[in-house]
Amino acid sequence: MKTLTILALLALAACATAEPPRQAVPMTAAVDALFERLRATASAEEAEALQLAILDAFQDSGRDDVDTLVGAGLAAVQEGQPIAAIALFSEVVERAPTFAEGWNLRGLAHFINQDYADALEDLRRALVLEPRHFGALVGLGRTLEELGHRDLALEALRAALVINPHLAEARAYADGLEEQLAGVAI
Repeated sequence: MKTLTILALLALAACATAEPPRQAVPMTAAVDALFERLRATASAEEAEALQLAILDAFQDSGRDDVDTLVGAGLAAVQEGQPIAAIALFSEVVERAPTFAEGWNLRGLAHFINQDYADALEDLRRALVLEPRHFGALVGLGRTLEELGHRDLALEALRAALVINPHLAEARAYADGLEEQLAGVAI
């Protein structure tokens, strides 16, 4: 794994608000508005509803065949079958290579299968296509930690929290990493 590649990815993620998404199904002005409201809201209930709406938009490829494969892949993940999920999500990215969620989900399946190098590459591709994908950024953080790069993991989590400050688990995870890193420096 090349540190420069990771740093370039994190720089791209940090600029998420400056660069429009380049997804197969362009994010609409309505989705852009959801992101704006998500960053601005103080209501936990509203934040959860906004997150779900954004995630629904991410999972809509605009193609029935791809969406069916996504559903089957998610079922395989839930059933604890990461190899089957990887195969299904590989078909998704083959059919729709500019569909960010396909790459994110295959990255998740690789992560579950403890194939961190492939997870990292798929998450990188997802973030190139949709830099605001806070789920991919959290996945990137977890993957980087598994690879022993806690400082970069923390940067990825911080980038996710800039985009979506309502990720309580990611905030707790980032706080834990900060404490670990502070302990290492002492």
